[in-house]
Parts: sequence; structure tokens; C-alpha cells
Amino acid sequence: MLAFSNQAETKVYRNEADFVDVYPFVPYQFSLVQKVFDKIRETGFTGKHLAKGERSLLGAFKESTENYCEKNVGLLIPFHAFYETIEGFLDPIIARTISQARNNQLLDEYDCELLEVLFMIRNIKEIEPNLDNLIVLSISSVDEDKVKLKQRIIESLQKLERQTLINKSEDRYYFLTNEEQDINREIKGIDIEDHQILEEVHRMLYEQKSGICPSSYENYKFSKAVDDRVKAVSGADLTIKFLTPLSDQYYSRKGNQQSLYGDNLSNIDSTDTLLFVLPDDELIDQIRSYLRIEKYLKQNSSNRNNAEIQNILFTKEKDAESARAKAAELIVQGVSDSKVFVDNKEVMLGKTSPKERIKEGLSLLIENVYSKAGYVTKDYENENEVLKLLRSDDLEKFGVTGSETNRLALKEMLEYIRLKHGRSGRVLLSDLKERFTKKTLRLERYDGFRACGNALPEGRTQTPLPV
Repeated sequence: MLAFSNQAETKVYRNEADFVDVYPFVPYQFSLVQKVFDKIRETGFTGKHLAKGERSLLGAFKESTENYCEKNVGLLIPFHAFYETIEGFLDPIIARTISQARNNQLLDEYDCELLEVLFMIRNIKEIEPNLDNLIVLSISSVDEDKVKLKQRIIESLQKLERQTLINKSEDRYYFLTNEEQDINREIKGIDIEDHQILEEVHRMLYEQKSGICPSSYENYKFSKAVDDRVKAVSGADLTIKFLTPLSDQYYSRKGNQQSLYGDNLSNIDSTDTLLFVLPDDELIDQIRSYLRIEKYLKQNSSNRNNAEIQNILFTKEKDAESARAKAAELIVQGVSDSKVFVDNKEVMLGKTSPKERIKEGLSLLIENVYSKAGYVTKDYENENEVLKLLRSDDLEKFGVTGSETNRLALKEMLEYIRLKHGRSGRVLLSDLKERFTKKTLRLERYDGFRACGNALPEGRTQTPLPV
């Protein structure tokens, strides 16, 4: 219940006697409060003389005991209780940040208490300011409901972040000085358009060096899409598409095809498409965050003469790097968790690795779209082989007459020739190339010529085939 998430040594109750000796305090508080006083002195946040040694520490525990002495048995002193003593030693500019928060009608008492805790542990390396540790620091009863406490703290953190009083970096939350607040407000005011975010998603998914998706698969080309932004590839019949929460189609509610969270997707045309529906998580927020910071740093690259501002900007650079790394993790996890549709039908993929899931999905798409590709059982590798066939009088030598070689492919082509000839009386070789080198059989160039060659010598059609 009182264990911190980081590895630093923090004291808790060793036994029943230890509990009785220090109640209503928790053992870790004695050393942590002393560290808070030391850091305030070192960082120059003090306005008045801050007594060294035990006097400040004793004063803090004395005052918190007096403030809570009328509470019910079972109470534990929460860490924010020590701020009242510390506040008397603070520089008025620092203290004003928290006093102004108390007057903010959008914040309540719990929000301000959490802000006080974040200030006190701001420079304490032993205690990471993450959610789990904030819960431990906020426990105020031996019977504390940690589930309810966690939810309350999450809500307070969100409110404090919206008011630009704290900053979130990865899973940690930091109290902001006035200068930091000003810079954070400016960063939050920077507009990042959706297409810039989608370009980042596209880069993470498709960029050849670091991307998740292959540039091609089994000699099949495919166009690459994120939402409605498609980068077409010449000669590609197939598309791989990723749908993000930025798309208007993500929350569509028409039809039977549904997204990861039950939202309908049937109005999305995924014909000849492998569609991944990315989960609605922090990905977009993380990308927007580092794009804003990077844009701000470029615009303020010359504003680095002030040492304090320089330190803040250096910290923001680190925040941008962390957000980029987090976004990269989320895109990988998102592909693993996505619902997948192949040619308008939902499929359940057996693979869990993002790259393997994409390959498995592409394999299903190819099998579904090119359903007759298996009709071609023998390939012709070059033009010379095709010419030999066309000029030969001994077709059995080449496995044509009376052979099972490519029989189904030949049959498919003959049926199309008859149908085409019946309609127009004219069949062009370019017609056959257009049809059979794409979705029907996806014949390679020489396979197609060979099948044409097979059809003509056998005398199965009298149709002329001008090139």
C-alpha cells in the first residue's frame, strides 16, 4: 500500500511497534521532508532564512500534527500537509503560483493539494513524480480506497495540466514555475494541422528504414494510405490503409462493419484493401506534443541568452524526444491491437508482431483479390521462350497440346476471348494484357503472352489479336 514504484530506498513500517512509535506519520516522511527543505535551499526557492538541521523538520511535523489532531483514529498524515510549513520559507513568486491556484474556480481543494505535493518533490530524484508514487504520497487513511484515490488523482492531474500548472512528460508530472508556465502556454497555443500529424504516422509506418510496413510483398505492389491521404504506387492494384481517430470515418455509425470499439465502418470502402483500425489512444496527442515543441524551439532558437530560459528549453527538447519515442512505441502497439479488415471483411490474424501481422494480412488480401493466381502452374521467364512457343510446330514439346500445364489459366483466357469477341467481334492483345496481368490471374508479362500463344495454335478461336 505504501510502496513507491521506483527503486530508491524508502522506509515503511517494519512492524507493529514501529507503527505505534511514528503514527500518524509514515517512516519515509521523515527523510523525505528533510530532502525537500534541502532542495528548496539549494535551488534558491527560499525567500526567508530557512533553518538548517532539525528545527525546520520539527516545525513541519509539529504543525501537521496540530492541524490533524482532531481527526479520527486511522488517519495517516498525507504528504501535502507539510507544505503549510514550507510555504512560510518560500520566495513570494513561487508561493504565489500555488496561492493563485487556490483562487482558481476551475480547481478544487484536492487539485491544489496535489499541486503542493508536485512542488515539494519537484527536485527529489529519489521519488519519481508518476501516478503510482503520487497515490502513495496522497494516502490519508489506513483504510484508503486506492482505486477511488487513483481516479481522483487522475482527474486532478488532468485539470492541473489543462491550467498549465504542471507538465506531463512520458508517465511523469512536473510542477511548473512561472517562466515554465509561460513557455508551456505558448507551446500549447501552437497550431498543428491534422495533415502534419498524418504525415508523421505515414513516416512511422511506411518509411523504409524505420517503418513497420514492407515496401512490397511477394512482388506485389500496394498503395499506402493513412486515413484519406493515399500515396499511390504505379501499377499497384492493392492498398494498405491505416485508419486513425483523426478520420471522420473512425466514429461512423452506419452499417454492420465495426471498428475496434464497436463503431461501424461499413461506409469505408476497403475494396482491394488491407485496413488496420488503430486504437484511440495517446498516439495523436504524443505526435501533436512533439511537433508543437519542435516548432516552438525553431521559432525561439535565438532566445537562449537567459540561463534559466536556456535550461527550460533544454528540458523541452528532452520532452520532445520522449514524446517521439512514446509515439513510436504506441504505433507499434497500435498495429498489434488493431482490428483488421481484408477486402471489406473482418479477419482474425494469428500473429501478434506488427510486421508479421501486416505480412499475414497482405497474404490474405492477395489470396482474396487474386483468387485465380494459382491457375498459372508454369512460368515463362523471358521473351525468347515465348517466341519459341509461338514459332514451334511441335507444341507437345512445350507442354501445350493435351497438357495440364496452365490448363485453368488457359480456360479462363479462352472464355474471356469468346465473351469479348461475342460482344464486339474484336479482341486486342492489349485487352488481354489489361485484364490478365491485373486482378483476374495477375499473369506476368511472359505468362500472358504464353497463354495467348497457347490459345491461338490450338485453333480454339478464330479471333484475330492485333497488338
